[in-house]
Amino acid sequence: MFFVFLLLCLPFSIIALFAMRDEYRICPNCGASTLLSVAAAQYPLMIIAIVIVLLIVGVVGAGVFWWMRNKDALLARAKEVVTEAKDFGNHSDNQGCVDESISRYKRDPGFSSAISNSIFMRTCLDASKPTPGFCAEVPRQTEFIKTAQWRIDQCRRVDLASDNNCQNLFTPIQQFCEAKH
Repeated sequence: MFFVFLLLCLPFSIIALFAMRDEYRICPNCGASTLLSVAAAQYPLMIIAIVIVLLIVGVVGAGVFWWMRNKDALLARAKEVVTEAKDFGNHSDNQGCVDESISRYKRDPGFSSAISNSIFMRTCLDASKPTPGFCAEVPRQTEFIKTAQWRIDQCRRVDLASDNNCQNLFTPIQQFCEAKH
């Protein structure tokens, strides 16, 4: 309901705001005071502003609509991933969690899979047994240049160098290792 109100009222409010901007100017030839309408010169700006506002409201509205329709399935999948990760981690070591996460991602690559496998990896790492030297070469997340190079190297090592989401798969390792220190 709020979005309908916003969609109907906001453009008219913007038009009214621009339409009220009249100025008085003095004529250079005769010295008489004349009313100059600034709004007429600003109609293109008004139209652009209205279009941008409507696009933003539309995108936000679509996002809210999508979330409302899919949140139950997304939350159920997240709980399922956490359960699987805890079970796997209880019977594995740190490196086993990383290997399993990468293997899962390779079977089903993509943005949502990267998110799901990052959740899996972090939960699994927390439940797993320590691997000697696991965090030895892992840079802190605040070491931006080292982090970028390390993630690129990790993606090459697992044959995912050309994958756009690969580098995000290794964020949980950095988080886990920072939490350990």
